[in-house]
Amino acid sequence: MVKHTVGRVQVGMRGRQGGLTSTALFNLYINELIEALGGARVGCSINGHCMNSISYADDMVLLSPSVGALRRLLSICERYAESHGLRYNVKKVNCSSLSQQRKNRLMCHQ
Repeated sequence: MVKHTVGRVQVGMRGRQGGLTSTALFNLYINELIEALGGARVGCSINGHCMNSISYADDMVLLSPSVGALRRLLSICERYAESHGLRYNVKKVNCSSLSQQRKNRLMCHQ
């Protein structure tokens, strides 16, 4: 919610959750975080493309080849949240570890 104070009256603006504009506005807002994550230069190579995050609406998945790299990505997210007044919903946080036996299908790098 964006708040502006005019004299003693506080005016708030909020897009309705699930509204047509809420996803587009969130994407504009979160784009800076996605760029910062891309600058970390760590991620998983999927079909020749290095990826470290997948986002849809207000959900994000971090992809990391190691625990250390994941900590680095989480640190970037934490700094972004602090500087932009965001809070993550820890009830929706999950961590999974995947292993791929066949070469060239999923290769992670750091």
